[in-house]
Amino acid sequence: MDETHIRLFTRKTFLDFIDKSGLELEELVYPADFGQIPFLGRIAGKLPKVLQHKITKLFPSLLSAQFIAVCSLWPHPLKT
Repeated sequence: MDETHIRLFTRKTFLDFIDKSGLELEELVYPADFGQIPFLGRIAGKLPKVLQHKITKLFPSLLSAQFIAVCSLWPHPLKT
């Protein structure tokens, strides 16, 4: 890792961070790339990405290398 990685999060601490920031979570995406997991990557990295993504959604905290949050300001301007 380089100096741009200021904080590391688990899924729970990431969701807490978003909540405390005053943002409304619209979607949480779990990119699938088994190649980033040393042992599993050699075996499962050969699976099609579509299948890797489905497996990652089943076990996101175990298999996802990162979380991507799609957020909006709270309260959502279109929901008022």
